[in-house]
Amino acid sequence: MVECNHWGGEEPYDKERAEQIRKAVEKARCDSLDSEEQALERKYKGNKKILDAVGKAKELVT
Repeated sequence: MVECNHWGGEEPYDKERAEQIRKAVEKARCDSLDSEEQALERKYKGNKKILDAVGKAKELVT
């Protein structure tokens, strides 16, 4: 998540930099964060401790 937050704020000032950012975002799987969060919430539906941790992690990147 932190990597996604970092790369999301980077400026693609040329083609090489844009490609570097694209690869980093792909490697960190930033495009799948929402679906992974939903899967965790379903899996740990009754586990308040885990759900609280997921919520706190989300706060770090929003």
